[in-house]
Amino acid sequence: MLAQQLKECGVKIVIDTNILVSGIFWHGTPNLILENWIEKQAFSVIASPQILSEYIRVISEFTRKNEFLTKSWIDFLPSALSLIEPTFKTDVCRDPNDNMFLNVAVSAD
Repeated sequence: MLAQQLKECGVKIVIDTNILVSGIFWHGTPNLILENWIEKQAFSVIASPQILSEYIRVISEFTRKNEFLTKSWIDFLPSALSLIEPTFKTDVCRDPNDNMFLNVAVSAD
């Protein structure tokens, strides 16, 4: 029911790399987020080319011994994400690497 409400509202989210990786390899809330995105299509996931590159780099590190899993995610992500070039730029995050997520979130409204 919640997934349908989110879908009807046109919810867009930005997924941090830690949530993506945790959702792929472990159960819990991150896995539920991926399930609602991929299986229920409850919301759109917005990313930039820079974020996509980070997703692929980190997934590749975690799946080094499983080429099928690596290839599956590398093939899936570009078509499943709504890619944008952020128009907003900031450097307010304690971890400078997190600014790219905030930039995309603000740019995508």
